[in-house]
Amino acid sequence: ATPLPEQSQALSIAPIAVGIKKRIFPAAILASSVLIVVFGFIVLSGKSSTANIDTSSILFKSRSLSEGLPNTVVFNVDLKGIKSKNIKIQQSWDSTKTILLQPGQTEATGVYYNPGYFRAKIIVDGKILKEHDLFIPSGKWMATIDHEPVPTYLNSSELIFDGSMHVSPKIINDLKAEKEPLTLTYHLVRPFNNLSSDNFSVETRFQNTWGEGPAICKTAKLFILCTKGAFIIPFTIPGCVGEVNLKLNDNILPGRSNDLSAFSTNPSVPMNVNIEVRNREVSIILNGKLISKQAYAEDAGNVVGFRYSFLGAGKVAYLKLSDKSGTLVFDEKFTGKP
Repeated sequence: ATPLPEQSQALSIAPIAVGIKKRIFPAAILASSVLIVVFGFIVLSGKSSTANIDTSSILFKSRSLSEGLPNTVVFNVDLKGIKSKNIKIQQSWDSTKTILLQPGQTEATGVYYNPGYFRAKIIVDGKILKEHDLFIPSGKWMATIDHEPVPTYLNSSELIFDGSMHVSPKIINDLKAEKEPLTLTYHLVRPFNNLSSDNFSVETRFQNTWGEGPAICKTAKLFILCTKGAFIIPFTIPGCVGEVNLKLNDNILPGRSNDLSAFSTNPSVPMNVNIEVRNREVSIILNGKLISKQAYAEDAGNVVGFRYSFLGAGKVAYLKLSDKSGTLVFDEKFTGKP
């Protein structure tokens, strides 16, 4: 057996006296054997038994406690004897939204502040053992000011439809009074006839309508929400492009380690954006110019919603969603009432 560091020290000191060495060396062998056995026991007993587990026997389900937002969800878990100190629930595709469970814990709650189609996962030692869908619809368009950790929900009188979607002057004044940069987000989460994210297209126009002071980057993002993932397409001024990330489901390009300068523009000017997905290859067209063509590998599921987020404030002129044949699935002109 290869000596442990502690044994090496003992063996290096032993030659000082030959008589002592003869007495100590057998004891050192015995001690090393004991240490190896103990160490092996600790390692084996600390390993999770997830390698050959039958996941069909594991219980992982959830139920919401209310309608609307925010929404508390109760998770029920039974891992059938799996022992680990690294058990967590991932609330959605966002791997930062997790709930850490203690060994033996069978219930946990998570609060969802935004609508969405979430893929909840039970993860043990980094391995997903089971997952299920959790759908929290918006019903219709809604708007939030994204304070942390709880957003401010705007009422219908503060969300204006008059040929475009924007917020009332009162909300703009409230945003201007803030000392920290805030994000205004519009949400629509609902089914779209089982439209696959592998092949679809989006046509839209939107712009930042107020980006001063702490909101000087004027960042505007389009989120396309799906049952198993999401697409996030950001636009910002050239000086801030290093702070944004492009997400095409499992293909994530951080601005700090990738050149996303093609996504730099003046978001205060209306941006005509086309997203075309063909067999998991995404083409992004800004004002008639192809600025990105990237592929992703994992199935994102069906399209189930949209978000527009604006650092500061913004408005959306229209939104069109089509299937792979070009047939219009959804056409929003923002007329009538929110």
